Amino acid sequence: MITRRQASAGLVSAAVLAATSAQAESEATVMQLPAPKTDGMPLMLALKRRHSTREYADRPLPLPVLSDLLWAAFSSADI
Repeated sequence: MITRRQASAGLVSAAVLAATSAQAESEATVMQLPAPKTDGMPLMLALKRRHSTREYADRPLPLPVLSDLLWAAFSSADI
């Protein structure tokens, strides 16, 4: 479970990354990548076998956190 401190640290990291990505973009070089491996598992089989595990706290979510999550989910629906 993510704490408010971890979320804040993640936001700071994202801000630093955004600031350095502009510099990295100006210094970027074009690189030829190898061809993707396309002979693996079919997409639908991979999706069927996909598995996620989550843990939930037994305490209520603070209203400011809930508000932020709902806002983010609603905002991303407009994209």
